[in-house]
Amino acid sequence: MGLNAIAFSQLCVMNIRLKYILIILLVGNFAITAMYLFDMNSIVCEPCSPDEKCPPCATEFMQNVKRYYLIWNLVLILILSLLQLKRTKQNKPKYEYSSALASQLTTLINEVKKNISSESDMTYCYYNTPTELIAILNKFISEIENGNLNVIDDLAVEFAPTSSLQEHSMGNGWSDEYLIIAEEFDSIERIARK
Repeated sequence: MGLNAIAFSQLCVMNIRLKYILIILLVGNFAITAMYLFDMNSIVCEPCSPDEKCPPCATEFMQNVKRYYLIWNLVLILILSLLQLKRTKQNKPKYEYSSALASQLTTLINEVKKNISSESDMTYCYYNTPTELIAILNKFISEIENGNLNVIDDLAVEFAPTSSLQEHSMGNGWSDEYLIIAEEFDSIERIARK
């Protein structure tokens, strides 16, 4: 699983929702405009006499068109704001940053990287090449160094039983060391979740 596959999928869903809402906004505004133009072209106005005040030459819809635009756009702005608020809450850090935890995680990842060589057997791994696996681990380190401990969730997937890291360790002769590293990761994860 990629570093931010879940976050990326949520962003894609958000962008799709945003596109649909913007399309609905445009279609709604177009419909209001079309109804206004239809009414304007189909209304028959009474002629005005100089002695009397002219009657309004507009349908009820035409008289209230500004109100309809305002209500329609305010409703969609409210929906967009709620979606933005939901997205902001989802992006809130799940784990409070701790330099000690960050250091421990980085050390663990580096221990894993020491066991990955260009000759590694990747047969049962999710990743096709050792370079790809090392690149993912480097992304984890970069995220951690930038203060993002939310990668713990992604790392938990990588350290799970039968994950790429365990499969790599079994296929390349370092499964005993992997079990120790995975146990250390589980301890760090428990501490981070408190």
